[in-house]
Amino acid sequence: MENVDLTRITGQIVVGVGFLGAGVIVKRKKEISGLATAAAIWCSAALGCLAALGMYAELAASTLIIVFINLVLGYYNKKIYKNNQADQKSE
Repeated sequence: MENVDLTRITGQIVVGVGFLGAGVIVKRKKEISGLATAAAIWCSAALGCLAALGMYAELAASTLIIVFINLVLGYYNKKIYKNNQADQKSE
């Protein structure tokens, strides 16, 4: 792989993933959904790039950080969703 420019390959990944991420974000009336899914797609692409570049220590650390953040924010997302549902029913 002497003649391969890794920055060009990574750039094309960014373009493709940006297109996919934009496709999962949907706006309905006053609600926007799909932001977390789009962020997860970006994270998966970034982890794939790290793996392809052989940056395994960074890959492991990033994976742990991303999983931790998703768990914590997923917990708070459920709490907020339940509170919003309760507020809408009381109105």
